[in-house]
Amino acid sequence: MTWKIISLPWDEASRSFDMTPLEDATSGLEVKVLAPVVHASTDPSQLTVLARCEPPPPPRTSEQWRRKLTEADRATFDLLSDWRRQAARELDRPAYHILTNRVMATLATLRPRTTEELLAVPGVGPMTALRFGDGLLGLLGPSE
Repeated sequence: MTWKIISLPWDEASRSFDMTPLEDATSGLEVKVLAPVVHASTDPSQLTVLARCEPPPPPRTSEQWRRKLTEADRATFDLLSDWRRQAARELDRPAYHILTNRVMATLATLRPRTTEELLAVPGVGPMTALRFGDGLLGLLGPSE
């Protein structure tokens, strides 16, 4: 978490400020303006604020993960999601016990081709590779 004191464009008539420059300046950080800051400048077109900047929380749902992926990776993520749903039905387990959304997004991005590469993916351990490795590698495509 980072604290910043930032000047934002202030509209006295509507008594509101424009968050666009703040969002652009923080590049991907979630920004919460906490309070105006008293300062010596009396420029009526600027409001100086204290803002808390922190990384946004990680995605949780499969749809949130999908939005973070490229179009090609989304297609792979969807294949993995369908495969996971079927595997979960067959094993009578919740889908997240098979693979989490984070692991599926990582697999869709990295597209491992071998068991060693599969084991290098965070969240894929030896048991996952043993039980599901062939199926996953088959979905992710043949070696090039």
